[in-house]
Amino acid sequence: MSEPLKHRRKIAIATWRAPREGRIQANIQIDVTPILAFIDSHKHLQITFTHLVGAAMARAIAANPEVNGRIFFGKFKSFPRVDIGFAVDIESGSDLAQCCVLDADKKSVSEISKELVEGARRLRARADTDYERSIGWVGFVPSLLMRPLMAFFSGWSGGLGRGAFGQPG
Repeated sequence: MSEPLKHRRKIAIATWRAPREGRIQANIQIDVTPILAFIDSHKHLQITFTHLVGAAMARAIAANPEVNGRIFFGKFKSFPRVDIGFAVDIESGSDLAQCCVLDADKKSVSEISKELVEGARRLRARADTDYERSIGWVGFVPSLLMRPLMAFFSGWSGGLGRGAFGQPG
């Protein structure tokens, strides 16, 4: 007998669709020596490459507000702030959860690091009430109903911009 699907895997299976548009991929090489030196000189702050990339993405999005929004009923709706979501391994590689840093463009790399470290700790300890509420229903929903429910919640939160299960919209 196989183990029941983890929450995120069940959601991923229900929502995955083959791409309908062309994709272009590129491979670039970047000298990250200065970045590694910065991380090494700030070890006491627990800064990682992830925190730096998240901070850089937040600042890039803030500088280009035309990419910070959603399309709903054919119209672009801007998001009110720049939030960056980080995927956190919560069960030794078998499940992921999202840790969202709100207003990430206004925070230093150190602040992002602290917030992400604390958020990951809460998620791994199963002490994040928003996450626990958001995945609580997944175990009870038959796989056959996951796709329509995820489509509804995608429209609710992504399209209408409403929060679901305590999560920011």
